Amino acid sequence: MKKIATLVFLLISTVCANAQLGGLDKDADNDRKHVLFIKPFALLVSGLDGGLEKLLDDKTSLRISAGYYLTEDAFAYGSEATDMEGFKGELQLRFYLSESKGFMSGVYLGPYAYYKQIAVTKTGYSYDGFSSFEEDNRFTASAGNLGFVVGGQFVSTSRLTLDFFLGGGVNVPIDSDDRDEVHIPIVNPYKKGILMRTGFTIGFVL
Repeated sequence: MKKIATLVFLLISTVCANAQLGGLDKDADNDRKHVLFIKPFALLVSGLDGGLEKLLDDKTSLRISAGYYLTEDAFAYGSEATDMEGFKGELQLRFYLSESKGFMSGVYLGPYAYYKQIAVTKTGYSYDGFSSFEEDNRFTASAGNLGFVVGGQFVSTSRLTLDFFLGGGVNVPIDSDDRDEVHIPIVNPYKKGILMRTGFTIGFVL
């Protein structure tokens, strides 16, 4: 975990040292219309998460991301929880406000659509009328979220990117029979409500 945090810090320092909010010059790099990115902090919770941002026109882009999470020790869901598996997918339509020559850089805002699902095994006790015994139960849930984000993407002269956003939206349970077993408020919610969204990614302009 310390190595991951150190690597993220070094990447942030490198980009910040070379960052320009205006980004790359379109006249020199007009064929570069994609940003490949990862969410580094997903690694801290046993996940691989990343995606691609594609330029649609001078100030508009479409951002697609997906993540897969897998761990045998699902301690966040209780000491009796094991074998957590999850998936996340998101679409963002971004409208950049910067008047500079850069593309996919500067301050942006836009809507997003988000879907996630999870499965967790929990060990419980059952009684058959004569004795009690341990029993593993598999709990699953899924939810969708629609909302709005505001953020900023910084592009360095070496084409590395840093992206931060903040926003919120309405979370709606989809497959919700087991949501009480997998719901973690704020961190990983599966119940209906208005929720805050934050994000941070590191990427590279292609």
